[in-house]
Amino acid sequence: MNRAHKREDGLSLGAYFGNWWHVLDWCNALLFVVVVVLRLYLIAHTNQMLDLIGSMRSQADYINLQPLMFQLQQVHNLSAVNCSLLFVKAFQYLALIPQLHFLFDTLSAALVDLAFFSALFLLVLTGFAMSFYMAFGPHSP
Repeated sequence: MNRAHKREDGLSLGAYFGNWWHVLDWCNALLFVVVVVLRLYLIAHTNQMLDLIGSMRSQADYINLQPLMFQLQQVHNLSAVNCSLLFVKAFQYLALIPQLHFLFDTLSAALVDLAFFSALFLLVLTGFAMSFYMAFGPHSP
């Protein structure tokens, strides 16, 4: 193995990224950086829109704010994904508590059955949600 791909203690990058907790840490950190950069871009774009609004000559002028709101919604979506990753990360620290080993052993033994049940439950729930949306539309009375 190339010396450039090894740490000083002999641990390779493949072994480091073989641990999925490390991959989760990097995904979380990268998403956080992306959210911060997008938030800064959103602030600059908002200032541009405010300048355009300030330079309007009449009330009949129109400035499309839809792209700005789309960008804001994407920042919120990425923040929600990052929050979910942080919630999963909490399980790494909960695993350090000796009293919870029984819980994690039980969950790891039932992982396949839980995955199939979750997929089937999600499929049925999505079907019901789509049918109620089709029946009642986006607006409820």
